[in-house]
Amino acid sequence: MKKSSYERRKENNACSNRLKAVLHHRENIICRNNGIRKPAPPIQQQLQERFWDAIE
Repeated sequence: MKKSSYERRKENNACSNRLKAVLHHRENIICRNNGIRKPAPPIQQQLQERFWDAIE
């Protein structure tokens, strides 16, 4: 059965929101440990880009 674009979008959003939550959570742990906000390390950036490419 073919999914509607609405259903696909809903799933993608749920997935990306989960990813965002995980990345955000990791960032917060790093923050608390170091007391400073760090930009995402390059590998994390790559993973995010690859993730968005996979979705599109």
